[in-house]
Amino acid sequence: MMEKQDKDHLKENPDEGMSKISFRIPTSGLNVLDYMARTLDTTRQDILNEILQNEIREAYIGMTAHLELDGIEWVKQFQKVCSGELKDAHNA
Repeated sequence: MMEKQDKDHLKENPDEGMSKISFRIPTSGLNVLDYMARTLDTTRQDILNEILQNEIREAYIGMTAHLELDGIEWVKQFQKVCSGELKDAHNA
């Protein structure tokens, strides 16, 4: 029941949990994103979300490698950072 309510809420509020960021990319990059969006019948934003999700995770792994956490500890810390629970700590 809760899962259906969460899914319905997300349908009604698709940008909830999203933050706005502005950055510049080459026009050629935008052309590629637009082509991919048309080909996959989706949006430029959805493609960027998919790409950045993996890039952010990989960057975090690289930035925290010096902490030498095991896999389980790293996942717990990453989830805390993602949720905003862990801020301004020695996490990167």
